[in-house]
Amino acid sequence: MAMWCWRYGISSLSLAGHKHAVAVGIVYSISERIFEECREEWNRIKKATKNDVGDSESGK
Repeated sequence: MAMWCWRYGISSLSLAGHKHAVAVGIVYSISERIFEECREEWNRIKKATKNDVGDSESGK
């Protein structure tokens, strides 16, 4: 997270810099959770699709 903040120029020690860093951290945290949920759902769909293809090829 610190490297990410440094990359985007959030190195100011002022109050505005801290508020901006906190806001960026909150958005980053929320987007990370959403991405993780989407990835889990995508993996679940891929597994279900593989099972369906396997069942149809075996004649079930």
